[in-house]
Amino acid sequence: MDWYAVAGAVAALLALVLLAASLRRARRDAARFRILDEVARVSDGAAELLETLDRICDVLVPAVADFCTVDVISDGRVERAAARVGPRGGAETEEVLAAREPSLPPLTVPAGEDASFEPRFIERMDDAQLRALAHDPQDLQGLRGLGIR
Repeated sequence: MDWYAVAGAVAALLALVLLAASLRRARRDAARFRILDEVARVSDGAAELLETLDRICDVLVPAVADFCTVDVISDGRVERAAARVGPRGGAETEEVLAAREPSLPPLTVPAGEDASFEPRFIERMDDAQLRALAHDPQDLQGLRGLGIR
């Protein structure tokens, strides 16, 4: 057996696998930059904050998310500012999410004058995360019913 030929074939196969992985990563990164570019464009074009947040939700759903909610924290109050649900969820689900009381993230800075909240992006939703977001057992059932991935 010609071990040099075998080694050369294995090296060529490995190079093809690495090239394919690199191309997949480049396409994924390009898609992310297109989405960031679109978010920047809609942000620049909107006159008011609520309009901007609505437009950002439109960009993200369903391109990268099953749903998107944006909550605004102002003067110690948290309010739902925008909500969007992908095609699988429908208008009724969007209305439920828009009316749902926001789930507060944990404080990221100790209480006091400099207290702030950390935004959350959940790439893969599991049941433990749904339980953490739910206000009560009924809310948990509603969140489970969304079919969030």
